[in-house]
Amino acid sequence: MAKILKNSVEYFKFEHEVSSYMKKFHIPHPEDAGNMSLIDYYNNCAICCTKPLDERCTTVLQVQFLNQLELEKRFPGLIHGGVTSVPDPVQIGVGTMYDYKDLQLYKVCKDQQKIASCGQHRWIITTGDPTHPRQKEDKVEMVLFDAFSDSCLKRMIFNFNHSTEVAALQRQGRVGGDMIPFGTRVPKGGAPADGLRPFEGINATTISGVDEFFAQAENAMAYDKVAKYLDPDLYHEIQRRTMDSEKLAFGKY
Repeated sequence: MAKILKNSVEYFKFEHEVSSYMKKFHIPHPEDAGNMSLIDYYNNCAICCTKPLDERCTTVLQVQFLNQLELEKRFPGLIHGGVTSVPDPVQIGVGTMYDYKDLQLYKVCKDQQKIASCGQHRWIITTGDPTHPRQKEDKVEMVLFDAFSDSCLKRMIFNFNHSTEVAALQRQGRVGGDMIPFGTRVPKGGAPADGLRPFEGINATTISGVDEFFAQAENAMAYDKVAKYLDPDLYHEIQRRTMDSEKLAFGKY
């Protein structure tokens, strides 16, 4: 009991630290999505949201999705080839290696000036028009640099390292044993939710199990905090579906 209380205190201290770091960001509500352009809706940084687009900490990249036939027509041999920094296409068997510039690819990396100004740099990659409200058919992907403070990130790395110390092999006597992974592997086929059961190996029946239980909980909480800021639409949709699943007694996760 003392171990659980100690870990609970550490959990809430970590939650407060993560929440305090995220307070500098404004989280828009999904109801506002229809009244705001995609760039204004997702660029919710309180420091630069009123600045010109090229001075904001959010970089928008509009992309076009090509199906396999369209891709092969525009770039013959790419499907069985790849990308290279060599200026001219290189033939390798039936495939072709293309220069990334020919494919109009962009390097998604963090801008240190944006990090210094706002403490974060976010990329929004979308098929929609960023100057208009997001449409249902628009695909939106995001990359967030410096989502956590240095101390939070160190704590999460510590939690991940703890997971590697939990023995996955539970030996039965001197030989044999069962490999116990985190999570479950759902067999192919079967009815929905057949594979839904608690995580094995972290049921907190030992001191190490208690530590691992809280390590997993802390990292999950940190991801939850960032997800709410990163994509509020997706976050609220997951919340809605989670509540629906609880009504069906499927569990929360």
